[in-house]
Amino acid sequence: MLPSRARAAIRLIFFVVVCVTLTAGGTTIGACEAIALCFARGRHTREDVRLRHRFAKARFMRRMLSLLCDGIGVQVHLDAQTRRLVQGSHPKPMLALANHVSYLDVAVMGALLETGFLGKHEVSRYPLIGRMGRVLGMLFVDRDSLPHRVRMLLTMRRVLEQHSLCVFPEGTTTNKVTPEAGVWQAGQLWSARQHATRVVAFGLNYIDQDHVAWVGDDSLLPHLWKVLSRAETHIFVSAREVPACASGLETVRAFSQRVHASVSALCLQSHTRAALFRQIRAERDDAHVTEEASPCKSTR
Repeated sequence: MLPSRARAAIRLIFFVVVCVTLTAGGTTIGACEAIALCFARGRHTREDVRLRHRFAKARFMRRMLSLLCDGIGVQVHLDAQTRRLVQGSHPKPMLALANHVSYLDVAVMGALLETGFLGKHEVSRYPLIGRMGRVLGMLFVDRDSLPHRVRMLLTMRRVLEQHSLCVFPEGTTTNKVTPEAGVWQAGQLWSARQHATRVVAFGLNYIDQDHVAWVGDDSLLPHLWKVLSRAETHIFVSAREVPACASGLETVRAFSQRVHASVSALCLQSHTRAALFRQIRAERDDAHVTEEASPCKSTR
């Protein structure tokens, strides 16, 4: 097994290579879109061109982020219901809502779904990651500006007509097992309700969440180095679709509260699975140590 520093260095190089490849690939797809738009005639034809290239970016991003997770030691564990949701085909776009623990969440969700992302405006200024997000069509919202938030809701409504979108409604990362109701944002569900978009709740939990969570005053690069130096990082993901109220009279805020309750329940479910995994692994390691130390163990 490689020493932790050597492992982190190799993975950091791999991380940068994947980010550069994503940026270059997104730029190429964007250039092809611009050329196609030059020859497109009619509003519907131009919309088809934009949609086709948006799907191309999403497929490319999913493959690359899946490769990234494998390369940096992130192992994603899905239950049967979640596997059916992320692998099955469905004609309607999805609004995926999840709790937010770390920047790794974006890689995990992007590896599971062909989706775009909504992020805070500050992310657009991050070196390399911000550039990559802009090229791949990530939406950035300034949460301190009410007019910008309203414009973003309208943009999300247009995107969700044809394309899936992933949002972390807490607006920031936290190491709590379940998301806090006080910081949970409801606005994105207004955009989903306009076109009866499918809403799918996701609950994420790492087996050692306190070490993986990016919270407080941690700088990005030192924290990333610490994560990359780990032998492996396990994340458990649970998901289920949250149907709209049958009567159609439910308010957006009431629907948001139901989604929050679903995400919280799924987080607890993932937390339980992660704890069981940790217990089984500890018992296996203890049994291995006992066997190695046993005086009855035959040697050659």
